[in-house]
Amino acid sequence: MKLKNCKECGRMFQANLASQKLCQRCGESEDNKFLKVREYIYDNPRCSVVDVSNTLEIEEELILKWLREGRLTLKGEGSGYPCERCESIIQTGRFCASCANKMSSALQASAEALKNDQDVSTKQSQAGMWTAK
Repeated sequence: MKLKNCKECGRMFQANLASQKLCQRCGESEDNKFLKVREYIYDNPRCSVVDVSNTLEIEEELILKWLREGRLTLKGEGSGYPCERCESIIQTGRFCASCANKMSSALQASAEALKNDQDVSTKQSQAGMWTAK
């Protein structure tokens, strides 16, 4: 366990997880806000982030955080927020499907290239040849 300062109120607390950023009191408060937002979106499926924020008096950034984490989904037309890569409108997550697919393909290609590099290095070292890079 590690002592940390709460991101919200600044009080020191004992973090049980490395990713924990809020003290118990602020964490419970955030959980209560989340439940209110989730219920409001359920009752008003075509609402926007701005509508939710203004109605419930909860910060837009907090609502966007939950959307990016995939904890919430917006369903109404025009009720999304921008993809972090191309800025097209999405309803949940951080990236649109197109950008997610492109990044996944690029990551797979990089992993394969790295694997091929390692295979070549292994074969060269097994043959007793060493080359400087």
